[in-house]
Amino acid sequence: MTFANPPVNLIVGETVLRLIEIVETLATDPDIQVVVFDSATPDFFYNHFDLAAAADFPAPEDENAVPAWTSLVLALFKAPYITIAAIRGRTRGGGNELALALDLRYASREKAIFGQPEVGSGLLPGGGGSERLPRAIGRDRALEAILTSDDYDADTAERWGWTTRALPDSELDASSTRSSAGSPPSTAPPSPRPKPRSTGHPCPRTRIWSPPTASSPTPSPSPGSSSARPARRPSSSRPASTSSTAWGSTSAPPTSSSDRPS
Repeated sequence: MTFANPPVNLIVGETVLRLIEIVETLATDPDIQVVVFDSATPDFFYNHFDLAAAADFPAPEDENAVPAWTSLVLALFKAPYITIAAIRGRTRGGGNELALALDLRYASREKAIFGQPEVGSGLLPGGGGSERLPRAIGRDRALEAILTSDDYDADTAERWGWTTRALPDSELDASSTRSSAGSPPSTAPPSPRPKPRSTGHPCPRTRIWSPPTASSPTPSPSPGSSSARPARRPSSSRPASTSSTAWGSTSAPPTSSSDRPS
């Protein structure tokens, strides 16, 4: 799905109505499995709203109705097909809210720019920017992005979790196509996962040790071993102790009253 509203791809009322119509149609087509969103306008993805044409945006039918833009991003978020953004250029305000509603976001490392500039115009993000952005990058970073209206490059967006991946611009289209075809965007083979060392126990990372009993032979410590523990002295007359004396202590256990000299 390629968007073009040159020169800077502002979102206008007609854009919202047309997107709602397309998304609703695609949701009823069982053959649609993946939809890729991109732009035909150089250096811009979906940009912010055109505030000069705010009167042209569809108004809610009543005060309890969900605004059209919010309804659109919710429909994209719940779409029965995979949605992918190939972001090559600025995506700010409503454009960033649309991108956040998509499943995968691949960004051109050289050209993608992200931001939520509403506060600079005396507004707040109303189409998911104040909900989905904190979930993606954390509350503190989202608060900074919203309050400052700053721009963020693709590398920062990838590091924060704002995008799925930042790629060289020359690889963006191929990576988006691979993902839409069911292949991972990276051409490098995955590194093999090292196998855990077996210890003979069903849980390979758990070592079970039990103290020797009077009926079981005590293994002889290996020569020169510093971790060998002295054998515990069996005593049939002394009851089992529940004290916190460290196992392997060099001090001899207390003798019974019958062994003490008179």
